[in-house]
Amino acid sequence: MKVLWVTNILFEHHRTMVGLDSTNVTSGSWLNAAYSSSLNDPDIQLHIATSGTNKELLQSECKGNQFYIVPGGASRGYNIRSKDNLNNWKKVRELAQPDVVIFWGTESRFSYVAMKAMKGLPIAIYMQGVIQSIYEHYFEGIPQKYQNSTLRDVIDKLNRRSIYNTFHDQVPLEREMLCMANAVIVENDWCEDMCKSVNPKLNIFRNNLPIRHVYRSMEWSLGSIERYSIFTNAGGYPIKGHHILFQALGHVKEIYPNFKCYIPGEKLSSFDGIKRKTGYAKMLNDLIRKYNLYENIIYTGPLSSHEMAQYLAKCHVYVMPSVMENHSSSLIEAMMVGAPSISSLVGGTASLVKHGYNAILYNSLDARSLSGNIIRLFDNDDFAEKLSQNAIKIRSERKDNFGEEMNIILKQLTRI
Repeated sequence: MKVLWVTNILFEHHRTMVGLDSTNVTSGSWLNAAYSSSLNDPDIQLHIATSGTNKELLQSECKGNQFYIVPGGASRGYNIRSKDNLNNWKKVRELAQPDVVIFWGTESRFSYVAMKAMKGLPIAIYMQGVIQSIYEHYFEGIPQKYQNSTLRDVIDKLNRRSIYNTFHDQVPLEREMLCMANAVIVENDWCEDMCKSVNPKLNIFRNNLPIRHVYRSMEWSLGSIERYSIFTNAGGYPIKGHHILFQALGHVKEIYPNFKCYIPGEKLSSFDGIKRKTGYAKMLNDLIRKYNLYENIIYTGPLSSHEMAQYLAKCHVYVMPSVMENHSSSLIEAMMVGAPSISSLVGGTASLVKHGYNAILYNSLDARSLSGNIIRLFDNDDFAEKLSQNAIKIRSERKDNFGEEMNIILKQLTRI
């Protein structure tokens, strides 16, 4: 069986094809895990396609699978009306001759064009985020004065280049994709409900998000942590909830003035320039100033999967503060390591967390509840250890059989 994957990231071999460092992959960890898990069935050949800035269609073989990089770009500037872009995806269809097509997410504009080129084939979408929900919750908890308050915001708004505009423009494309697809692959009831509200005729398959093995190989232990330290997800835009987290940290500082919060990604000061500073970055800077968090918040720079696992193993508490998530891979990774975790109750997170048993849930906009739960875990080693011991059970609940389950789904798709 030939299976075409359309992805919104460059895999390691894609990076090699365009002369990039294939060892320095800091995004799409779970998607690379999906690839590794899908190599075990000799009856399935993968064709993996994405889009880039190259001028011609690129194709290369690795481990018996075919990799493609289609011209057109992978950013918000991708032209969905270009006949050349449509024809390039038709060329991929001719080269791959797939029996089934899997679209990894609805986030990219080129996926919409690729799906039009694959019309008539069995098509499934593996849902990553739900764009409509992200768009609807984007400014949740953000005062109006920070929503369009800098020159960068004004220019982006005029040119429709802001992340918010990107989500706005992607919502109708996502809806069309859900209507063109035969099936979706989801992990929880919430995502199923979101998809079927658009297209009730969709076939629904379940398969858990694959997680890289490194998160199974490290384990949190109270005796080896950095006390009063917090690790969280990256947060370059409002949906990741750092505006709520920073308010909570202001309250934590009243009790634990020397705590540390480690955040993967660029330093916030990197966004102080007139060309990069958004209203959201201004809000975060204002919160740091208001609560004097300069010495408490540490940006680590981009992290590999191995480095992420190390931070999770040594933190006192992990916090997932997003105001919208489908299946939070960062929360799953934290629970895999056994880090005592606190998560906002949004999207599909309730399907992962049994409150007070394997993690803690809080209302996504309630900064005082979040701070109270951080302090509770700092104060109570027994509770932290209980959460850790129960969280790590997710390893057995989420058996490392993603590839087997996906291959079963693929065979079912051919009969739709």
